[in-house]
Amino acid sequence: MLKRAREIEKQLIAWRQEFHMHPELGFQETRTAARVAAVLTSLDYRVRTGVGRTGVVGERGVDTFYATVTGRGGHGAFPHDTVDPIYIAGHVILALHGIVSRRLHPSAPAVVSIGSIHGGQADNVIPEQVEMCGTIRFMEPEVRQQIHAEIERALGMARALGGDYALRIGRGGLPVVNDEGVVDIIREVATELLGGEHVVPRRKEMGAEDFGVFSALAPGAMFRLGCRIEGDERKGHSPRFDVNERCLPVGTAILAEAALRLLRTFPKDRI
Repeated sequence: MLKRAREIEKQLIAWRQEFHMHPELGFQETRTAARVAAVLTSLDYRVRTGVGRTGVVGERGVDTFYATVTGRGGHGAFPHDTVDPIYIAGHVILALHGIVSRRLHPSAPAVVSIGSIHGGQADNVIPEQVEMCGTIRFMEPEVRQQIHAEIERALGMARALGGDYALRIGRGGLPVVNDEGVVDIIREVATELLGGEHVVPRRKEMGAEDFGVFSALAPGAMFRLGCRIEGDERKGHSPRFDVNERCLPVGTAILAEAALRLLRTFPKDRI
């Protein structure tokens, strides 16, 4: 399979470069979706478009919270005449950061991170409100429910200190749970193609993926493919992100061969 994948290496690289030259925002991927549909159609697949609004595949991978702390603004020289939402937000932030360390069981993997805070425009004016948003990561559904409740509790600090709050939590997909049988087949294929020294296990981590939605419906597994550019590592979410495109045939071969073996070996009622 690796030999066949290397035969289409130029096409794989061309696709990768084309998609990354035309980035599109979430639910606005009209060009990307149309291109994916066209490629699949050319391969004689039946394609459904308009799925998830913009095309072939669409869902959030993580839970996200959006909060607004409100008070009563005023002049910075007379803070006693205000209900300072920045002061209140400081207490809310401490409470949010204490959820994982003080409210969850120590063995429950989870993350609550604040990614954005906005409040005020002038140095001498106390604003009316402070807005913040952040990300929620978890492994177990019951931990998700507890985190949601604890975020609500943390925002309650605003009312205790004389202000108010509004909270919205956007629910994302489920955590990725790899099926052991699928993992075994992928590991077997990768070991045969690359050698056992190039196939290593990964620890659990809090990165999020839409793949969890699919693995909740059918047995599946997700793996990482090494794509580092030696001497010039460019990590994800970096403005300089890039990959060593020599990895593309390798990944293609692993996926294709693993799919064939799964079709041959898995019980029909599990596929």
